[in-house]
Amino acid sequence: STVTRRLERMESRLGVLLFTRSSQGLAITAAGRDVIAQLELVDKQLTAVESGLMGKNQEVAGPLRVAVADIVEPLLPDQLQGFARQQPDVRLTVLPHGDADLLAKGALDVLVEATENPAESMVGRPLGRIALAAYATAEYIERHESGLDSMKHIYIGVNTDEAHAQICYEHCQLHVDQALVQMSSPHRFMQHACIAAGLGFGMLPRYMGAADARLVQLSHVPTLLSHPLWLLTHPDLRRVRRVALFMEFIREAFLRDESRLSGMNT
Repeated sequence: STVTRRLERMESRLGVLLFTRSSQGLAITAAGRDVIAQLELVDKQLTAVESGLMGKNQEVAGPLRVAVADIVEPLLPDQLQGFARQQPDVRLTVLPHGDADLLAKGALDVLVEATENPAESMVGRPLGRIALAAYATAEYIERHESGLDSMKHIYIGVNTDEAHAQICYEHCQLHVDQALVQMSSPHRFMQHACIAAGLGFGMLPRYMGAADARLVQLSHVPTLLSHPLWLLTHPDLRRVRRVALFMEFIREAFLRDESRLSGMNT
């Protein structure tokens, strides 16, 4: 009876008889056969569209938009170089300081985020934590230790994540006399440049500070670990091949470098 009612509504809407009724059941009309032929054509076209889209998902080519937390911005270029050599047809766009909202809106494909609470609407894997330490130039340290510089210590911070920036500053206040917030930057590279120029001291990722011969680690300031890093994407994108390959490549790169990044080898 349900099928009969729906057929009658369809015939009424189209203004044409699709089936004739008799005591033996339903018999399709010429108009009904025309409708079936058209629907079969539509079905073939939809199948072709679906197959084409699935094929595109499996292509290792096309755009890939990646946003990264500032704490790994200096690290990512070396990793991206290896991925670009392996997958030259992927057009990478790297953006700073992304967040899960951009992923949800379709403005990103992959996000590397430092957070204690990754968005539940995203899928991904943890990448570990980054060790940070206090650095300054030898000249800056000597000026303060010798009493030649009567100014308070100048703390140079980075303000992309206000909660974590406050944690870093309070950590330094506990271990450095008269630390004063004098400068901050939204970019890790600029913070590094200001510290290396002798303007003050600040908390840098250890992989970054230890590689700069101009800098000395302040031994009386303990190492601090960042929020956990997460490699995230939208659930609808995880089966797109270029997204899946990129995420696996970055995950393996972080695993290979885990001891250096977390400070476990020093």
